[in-house]
Amino acid sequence: MPAVKGKGRKTPAKGKRKGGGRRKKPQGVWANVKDMSARVWEGVLTYTAVGFAALAVVVVLMLFAGGYFWNISERVETLTIRAAKAMGFSVERVTVKGATYLSDRDIMQSLWDDQTGSILGRSLLNVDAQDARQKIENLAWVEYAAVQKLWPNTVHVSVRERKP
Repeated sequence: MPAVKGKGRKTPAKGKRKGGGRRKKPQGVWANVKDMSARVWEGVLTYTAVGFAALAVVVVLMLFAGGYFWNISERVETLTIRAAKAMGFSVERVTVKGATYLSDRDIMQSLWDDQTGSILGRSLLNVDAQDARQKIENLAWVEYAAVQKLWPNTVHVSVRERKP
């Protein structure tokens, strides 16, 4: 059975718009001015964005050349220490329990650090309790020591002394 040919739709020829009309262009002087000003502003914004991006790249390159990114870990550590101290997390008090033959001064001297100095005033985030315990256990009278950080501003030291 042969295919039934129905009424086909007429398709527009290439290049012609449906409806047969041409595209309407804006009429009048004001329409031309509006169209031109839109193109000008588009160009200004594009060049401004490109200029700011180029400036940002130049600034980052200058910072690299100046060495500001080589010691970034030290800068972040310093920033965290200052922030912790500003929030009140600095060591203001050291309490000692169980020391009869040792004085508090001996324990404080064992907690002294050559780089940062006394434990007092140091950020509680940077106090290493295990390191402090080992330093205190190196004292002659100490058999066992425990060091705890008590937030927000205290370090507690418990000591078991050797028997004479």
